[in-house]
Amino acid sequence: MLQKSRIPSDLTASMESMYINKEVLEYKAKQAGQANQVPAAGGAGATDKPEICLLFLEGNCIQPVEQCCGAHYSLPYSWEVLEGHQWTLLDSSEKIEGDYCDPKITYSTVDGGAVWFETMTRGFQKVRRLSSISSVLQPTSILTTEWLWYWEDEHGNWNQYDSTTSTELEQKFQNDPQEVVEFTAGSHAYTLSLQDMIQTNKTYSTKRLVRRRPRFLSSAVVQLIRTRAGAGSSAGVVATGGGETRSPPQDKIEICLLFLEGNCIDPIERCFRAHYRLPYRWEVLEGHQWTLLDSSEKIEEDYCNPKITYSTVDVKAVYFDTMTRGLQKVRRLSSISSVLQPTFLLTTEWLWYWEDEHGNWNQYDSPPNSSTELEQKFQNDPQEVVEFTAGSQTYTLSLQDMIQTNKKYGTKRVVRRRPRFLSSADVQLIRTSRRPQNGPTNFLAMPRHWDRTQVPETGHKKVLLQDSSEEYKEVEALFRQTMTDFDIVKIERIQNKSLWDHFQLQREQMKTKNGGRCVAERKLFHGTDSKYIDAICCSNFDWRICGTHGTAYGNGSYFARDASYSHNYTGNAATVRSMFVSRVLVGHHTRGKAGYVRPPSKDGGDTLFYDSCADDIRSPSIFVVFDRPQIYPEFLLTYEEKVSAPDAWSWVTTPAAPVVQPTPVVKPTPVPTAMPAKVYANTFSFLNAVPPPQRYAPSPQPYVSPQPTRYSPPPPTYPSPKPKPKDSCVVC
Repeated sequence: MLQKSRIPSDLTASMESMYINKEVLEYKAKQAGQANQVPAAGGAGATDKPEICLLFLEGNCIQPVEQCCGAHYSLPYSWEVLEGHQWTLLDSSEKIEGDYCDPKITYSTVDGGAVWFETMTRGFQKVRRLSSISSVLQPTSILTTEWLWYWEDEHGNWNQYDSTTSTELEQKFQNDPQEVVEFTAGSHAYTLSLQDMIQTNKTYSTKRLVRRRPRFLSSAVVQLIRTRAGAGSSAGVVATGGGETRSPPQDKIEICLLFLEGNCIDPIERCFRAHYRLPYRWEVLEGHQWTLLDSSEKIEEDYCNPKITYSTVDVKAVYFDTMTRGLQKVRRLSSISSVLQPTFLLTTEWLWYWEDEHGNWNQYDSPPNSSTELEQKFQNDPQEVVEFTAGSQTYTLSLQDMIQTNKKYGTKRVVRRRPRFLSSADVQLIRTSRRPQNGPTNFLAMPRHWDRTQVPETGHKKVLLQDSSEEYKEVEALFRQTMTDFDIVKIERIQNKSLWDHFQLQREQMKTKNGGRCVAERKLFHGTDSKYIDAICCSNFDWRICGTHGTAYGNGSYFARDASYSHNYTGNAATVRSMFVSRVLVGHHTRGKAGYVRPPSKDGGDTLFYDSCADDIRSPSIFVVFDRPQIYPEFLLTYEEKVSAPDAWSWVTTPAAPVVQPTPVVKPTPVPTAMPAKVYANTFSFLNAVPPPQRYAPSPQPYVSPQPTRYSPPPPTYPSPKPKPKDSCVVC
């Protein structure tokens, strides 16, 4: 009927969701009743607004705040405290939200008092969270609240229900918050009380806590979402036959990924992002106009090196810390971060570095403080202070100040965030590179830093690394942490296209199972006998061949955090030994056990398993992997024991004096004076500053010692010396 009335089809399609939204709001109002009707600041007649207006978030609400039925706020959430009869915004609303989104956290300490999530109180005051509508009720809108569901296992870890289950649970919760849901996982049947938030195993009656928490969106991410959607743009509104659409902003701060890949169908004046041939662009502000710098690629190359703080091009230097060139402002346009769009090519991969006491810059590369994880935290909240442990030390890292602090000693280190460099030739190669057959379209056939002249279609090649390269220094630093008494002979990069494709495919599959979040990946050591090296480089690790030494944590391939541990398995007979430095997708790990042939189940079923095993859950140093595609043998490190340095004075030799047979004489008892020393001619004296000792000349008559006050043995007798030969070098 509506179509016959010539109402546009897109408006007809939206009416269903509008009607559903109306019904849901009315249902919520009935549920709330009068309990939550707290008078607002407007006095009598003012209504309490429990939901944030989506149209305001998108920049499209035409109602003033006092007339709109939803709350106007810059974020899709707002934390408020009841002071008297008025709800007041908490200053640390975003910080509280960040804590609330973590299912492990039950309270947030801000503003001098803890906000308790279970009771929604701060001391004796009530606390509430305003929110945009659930994403399952408005799936076509941006900045809705995506609710995630978690359950707690026996180790206290919170595991997210997969994306499909979370969506279904949220839909059931919105329909009836008191429903008891039944579902099956593996071979077990469960019930889940949405009211009590308890999951029960129907066979064993095991009960697990359940929590419903939103996905965290920082203010920076909200602004990014608005920018991509064109919300809040100052460029105005363009009317079209199908409604209203935003026009592109005049100042575009992000480079279009679709244009980089050759797929953008919008002309430059209509696209919301900048069109440029590289995933970066350096510009200088001349008057009121941003102008491209001619040496953009050279500046980018310098910028990607954490040691460099400025780039001298076009006569004037571009300073990276102040982003200036003389008195002019400079900026860098970039493609979106790879952690936000992991399925696209030519995103910007940001790397994180810290400066040690010698002025060397070291990349963060080990979870939970790898570059990828730090970048994710930075994108979520650029002002967060991250806490992590490395070895036996605990550190804090201020993402805003870029300072790493040792919590025990207070030592501070400078931190830098720099992109991985891509030349124009690299970009062109990535555009035209052939992807793996039957694989995802979002990863390359080979890493960008590989030597493409040594990548065979089958098998592998070992590429010798220069000791000045970043790869060499990175591997050397890992090795030196526990192997200081050994010299590195060489480090070779293993280039095996087939193994790399399998590794990437496994990473994507694990990422999908992990709800789209990045999977924990580590660089670990593996020692083995030299006779297995070529087999590993060609066909990957096989515990049936090279894992014969260890089965304490399961029958898999063993990898160690410390090179000193792997050194014990490199063979004792060889003087020159080898070990692998491998990329390992450890994912979610648990403690291993002898006899395991795969990681144990997370929930007792047959579908949800851990990804690997370890010797310790909290601070693992040994990992066991059962699935070969989770491993890529990236480097082969050859080393040997250090050769002991010769004695610094071993070149000084003293000629041997001829043996002189003395004639028998009576030697007196030594008096407490300096003993005489024989002096040899033509020899170097190390005691040049000491006066030469006085020679003792024996008396021809036997010496009679004075009567001692205590007992002393009779003086010994010695044969008298023979006459001195004429050619003797002994000075008498």
